[in-house]
Amino acid sequence: MKSLPSLYPYSPFGVLTLFSVPVGAAVNRAIGLASDARTQAAVQECSFKPNRTFNFGECSGLVKCVLDGLPSDISAGMQSGANIASLVPTILVIVGAAPLDLVQLAFISPHRAAATCMFGVGLPSGLFWQLQVHLPHLADKKTSDPRTRQWLIPVRKPSRRGSSQLARTLLIDAAILALASVMLWRNITVGLQTVVTWRCEYSWLLTCWPMACLFWLIIAIALLHVLAESIQITYSEDSPGVRRTRLDLILLSYRAPRAKVSTDGALEMAFSQTPRSKVYANTGFNSKLVTYLIIPSPHSPCKDSEPHFMLTIKMRTENSWGWFESTIEALAVGVYLYATFVVTSSLFLSGSQAILYATAMILSMSAIRVSESL
Repeated sequence: MKSLPSLYPYSPFGVLTLFSVPVGAAVNRAIGLASDARTQAAVQECSFKPNRTFNFGECSGLVKCVLDGLPSDISAGMQSGANIASLVPTILVIVGAAPLDLVQLAFISPHRAAATCMFGVGLPSGLFWQLQVHLPHLADKKTSDPRTRQWLIPVRKPSRRGSSQLARTLLIDAAILALASVMLWRNITVGLQTVVTWRCEYSWLLTCWPMACLFWLIIAIALLHVLAESIQITYSEDSPGVRRTRLDLILLSYRAPRAKVSTDGALEMAFSQTPRSKVYANTGFNSKLVTYLIIPSPHSPCKDSEPHFMLTIKMRTENSWGWFESTIEALAVGVYLYATFVVTSSLFLSGSQAILYATAMILSMSAIRVSESL
């Protein structure tokens, strides 16, 4: 079967993928690389022995047989590979966006929020917030009710032609989704080449990591709606009493809105052909860059005269915000622990493959975070 490295010159993402395994390795479970002759010789020898399969109750015998038959240099390389790979979840947590930031991003760009959190529900302190230094800062809209938070999302005047700005935004979206796909593909291939010591019968344990991250995002959004008494979206240029929808916020990434009020008071939506350049809002807690979110600065408050969207969330009780943030952060820690346990317990990952795996995952996540700031 033709291997992916031979297809690199024809793919713009070839360098980023760093795949060095045949396509068949992504659909068939094996131990180690198919191209490693000495490892495969040990596997082949064990396959002829009874009760040496991936079936339940027999997998541990297969693993022990292969480990006993491996040369010492390969065993040492695999031990080094396990140590390198075990650092990947920790580094992705540092690079990734914080829990509350991902929740805010989900209101504006759900697909970017999903791609960002797929492998990295970050700790409260993340990277790349320094990229906002050349951008104006916003402050939270203060409210007298401790149950209520208001996030201001200014509508910027477009700085270029509408078609070129729209194409630029779509290209950034495509790049972010492609990078997330690279991480997912690489994770699947590694999961099928390795064996988790405490559940070697299952090949999908490593694949559950991105699934857990996506479920975390769904749970966080659902929990916010459960605890919230009301969630309202308004646009400063609308007439009083007019409410916007989540779709208006999502479209704001591509087109700048214009509001018109009909004679009967109903809102007639129209959109200019030129999208806004960027959208920002305040997290209220974390001082770091989040996709389309700019963190508050008390020295440069938002002017109410500027066109902006306002997302107002009112909780049912005064303690709801604290419980909400504590819950989603605790769940994020659980996802991180699961990923760490699985990756650390993976066997038969050579040192070179672990370096490729770590490089692909970390560079892809870093590129996603940088792309979000463009």
